[in-house]
Amino acid sequence: MFQNLIIANELTLDKFLKELKYDLYLTKPQMNHMKNIVKSMFMNSYTGKINDISKFLSPRHRTSITRFLSNSSWDESLIFNSLKNKVIDLIWSRLKQTNKPIYNYR
Repeated sequence: MFQNLIIANELTLDKFLKELKYDLYLTKPQMNHMKNIVKSMFMNSYTGKINDISKFLSPRHRTSITRFLSNSSWDESLIFNSLKNKVIDLIWSRLKQTNKPIYNYR
């Protein structure tokens, strides 16, 4: 499931989310939901629906994913900024490795 990706396996997914410092912004149950959402996105059949995510859970947890996405108390901007900063770091790192220009398409 994780072939040829930045996140090579489930342990790498845990490490990646810790690098993003998501464990500072999310509770342990919220973090588990986030992992399941990310894992489901790597599946070929992912359509963006809760059913895709619930494949990793028992049926009784489907509503908890819905509650997490709609009612959970977490600051989206912290999560977004953390991911954005990681992506920028990866871009600059790739620039230094390849010595090729980065184009700004704003």
